[in-house]
Amino acid sequence: MPDKFMFLTFDHAEVPMGALVRGGHSWRYVEYPTTYPWFHVALIEFDGAEHRSTTFYVYDLTDLIELADSTEHQLQIERVLLVSPGHLNGTGNWQMDELIEIAKVGLEGRSSLVYRLRDGRVLFEDERSRTADASQIQVVFVSPVSPSMLGPTDQAAKR
Repeated sequence: MPDKFMFLTFDHAEVPMGALVRGGHSWRYVEYPTTYPWFHVALIEFDGAEHRSTTFYVYDLTDLIELADSTEHQLQIERVLLVSPGHLNGTGNWQMDELIEIAKVGLEGRSSLVYRLRDGRVLFEDERSRTADASQIQVVFVSPVSPSMLGPTDQAAKR
């Protein structure tokens, strides 16, 4: 299987979209055949004076960063949720949590990701990242924060 795909789809699960969504496909269900974390990205799509909310499901960190940095498309990220498997979040079950930032930690010639969540938890892809020196840590993504998402303590800190 390719290393950069997200969902596995099946012809028998496809729902015809008709001419309104040219080139688009829709499925009754999809399979997520891996236990890697992914990102649920809430966006606002601007089209002139109009705008609409939409959601992207993003598997790869590079794609998330590219989406956040994109100026070609009229998209604004509202919030990013980390969808994490139980082995990463420690519960044994999948969870969705609001993401604050992602950092890469250099560990013995490779990098590992660290996810900081809105509720204060930090999830480590590799437990050795917990003891990493500050010089080994590079923040690679910071989620946008709207004022409505800040609590009283956060709002005071931003002033």
